[in-house]
Amino acid sequence: METIRKIIRVDRREICFLKFILEAYDGIAAMTTVDARLGIVLLRIAPGCEKEVETVIRDLGRDILIDASDECSDTMMDPCDWKI
Repeated sequence: METIRKIIRVDRREICFLKFILEAYDGIAAMTTVDARLGIVLLRIAPGCEKEVETVIRDLGRDILIDASDECSDTMMDPCDWKI
């Protein structure tokens, strides 16, 4: 299954919280921490679940710092080049 990859930046103190929230949605996305110090995480979004993930990120963004803009993804190295 091919997933959609999205890089976001989150308040580093909230990385675990975000991971647990995504896990609670049972399979819409898997999250990998790329740089814990900077709060950079990679989301692997299941096909067809993009809108649900966007909604979760947008709603959480009201309470915690999340940068999910395309600019965030564009300034980072291509996730396919990461060794994770």
